[in-house]
Amino acid sequence: MTAAGLAACTSTTRVVKRSSAVVAISSPFTSYNPAATNPAATADATSVNQQVSYATNSAFEYYDGNSKLVADTSFGTVQQLNDSPLKVRYTINPGVTWSDGVKLDRADLLLAWAASSGALNTAGFDARPYVNTNGTYKGNFPKDAVWFDGSTTNDLRNAPTLPTMGSNGRSITLTYDQFFVDWRTAFEVGVPAHLVAERAFGTSSATKADAELVAAITTNDIPVLARVSRIWNTAFTVRHGKLDTSFLVGDGPYTVTAIDADGSVTLTANKRYVGAHKPRIETITARVISNSTDQVAALTKGTVDVITPTATAATAKSLVNLDNITIASGYDAGFEHLDLQLAHSKSGNFDKLKVRQAFLKVVPRTKIVARVASGLQEESSPRSSFMLFPGTSAYAAAIADNGSSAYAAVDVIGARALLRAAGVRHPTVCILYDPANPVRVAEYGLIKASADRAGFRVTDCSTTAWQSELGKKGAYDASLFSWRSTGSAVTAPTARLHSDAAAENYNFYANSDTDKLLDTLSRTTDEASQSAVLTEIDRQLFSTGYGLPLFQQPSLTAFRTTVSGIRRSPFAPGVFWNIWEWRPTR
Repeated sequence: MTAAGLAACTSTTRVVKRSSAVVAISSPFTSYNPAATNPAATADATSVNQQVSYATNSAFEYYDGNSKLVADTSFGTVQQLNDSPLKVRYTINPGVTWSDGVKLDRADLLLAWAASSGALNTAGFDARPYVNTNGTYKGNFPKDAVWFDGSTTNDLRNAPTLPTMGSNGRSITLTYDQFFVDWRTAFEVGVPAHLVAERAFGTSSATKADAELVAAITTNDIPVLARVSRIWNTAFTVRHGKLDTSFLVGDGPYTVTAIDADGSVTLTANKRYVGAHKPRIETITARVISNSTDQVAALTKGTVDVITPTATAATAKSLVNLDNITIASGYDAGFEHLDLQLAHSKSGNFDKLKVRQAFLKVVPRTKIVARVASGLQEESSPRSSFMLFPGTSAYAAAIADNGSSAYAAVDVIGARALLRAAGVRHPTVCILYDPANPVRVAEYGLIKASADRAGFRVTDCSTTAWQSELGKKGAYDASLFSWRSTGSAVTAPTARLHSDAAAENYNFYANSDTDKLLDTLSRTTDEASQSAVLTEIDRQLFSTGYGLPLFQQPSLTAFRTTVSGIRRSPFAPGVFWNIWEWRPTR
């Protein structure tokens, strides 16, 4: 076990002494810098890393349990100064410190901008040949290359100009190339700059390290920034259950005080925290229990207090009759979907629109939903929009006119007719998915059985390394996975739909009309107008055979009467979103 001591300082007044709770997590904690890309990280690991970082750090804005964006003014403020060009000032309140006692200042703000904007990265540099599959750098990584790997999908890439620093040493003003509606959530303070700088400059003085880091960024000192970027990318990575204890530093309600060999994490109330989110439970252990059945068993035995297992009817049934257990079900922000490779597919068959449309006509979405969501939600039905969230008035209006009705039911006859028109009788379709995920296994089986009837030859491209295969040319024809939102940003789809968005545009979708709509969306503040643009993008996706949304992922949370205040957010923090409100009842 790796442990870090808590420094004594101001008291956390709401903490109940010696109180504790245990929450099950599905994957080991692997990085204390979730903004840094790790090729080896699974989707579950990424989610866990985000949860731990969320519980131990503050942000200017966060989403509550009702998906509403809330400002944490006890941490700092966000102020729009100008529309054209868009200028936004982010200010940290006086008295806010890291858990090691070092105050948050301009160095933290500047490093966050540099790391997530990519503005200082070496132009044209491709880091992929120099990175191992486990996220480590190879020995031949160029020493003169500046490469912060947190820039690929962040809105800060639209703020390439060196920021203006406030005279108070606690504020930063960013100038964006163009106005975009999601500016409130574009910037967050990341990892402690003084820790990165101390390692880079070989000093133990936080003040000196911060000053040298500010100088390196403001003068674009390439050799120094190259070293800083490598430390930012890798120094916060947990390896074999260990992380340098000096890097376990945050500015939020909790701090990481222990990491077990299996990736379980102990969080302890941060005695230096001065914000409004003062916690009540002194110690929370996030224990790795990967299997949902094992999570239910641990909850039954009382060895864990809170679980968020994979939501299936079988899991829900196993929880219903347990004593002293509260169960909450609902929707998650993620949605399951089928993507087709519009170019560079394994077989080349999906280069033809009619073949794509034929395949989509035999996807049994209703059967898939019945298999996965039946018994979890009162009204289970396929999701019929890529862009809009089910249950909203905008969604209801969109699905009536976005082209999804063409795929409302399996149409084998129509699929065969399209294949004849395309001059392809028995096209092969190799589907990429996670073979360890029972939901994906079931989806694959149902799609294969249905597609076989129309003449398709569906083959298995599954691999436990499916995430690293996404977007790889010639690797597969279609893929099954989930997009999970970290918030309600309307511009989030740009990262996977814009023709120049290489980061998450895994299926090589390129449509100039869609590009224009996405650009328009980024400047649109009126909700009704946003919905109209999103609906039009939907039409284009359905008409071009992009793929199919399958269903909104159900969520399932269960907790013992030993703890109260549990409410799950549909967004990425999940059950951790209000961790400071959890209360011990014993």
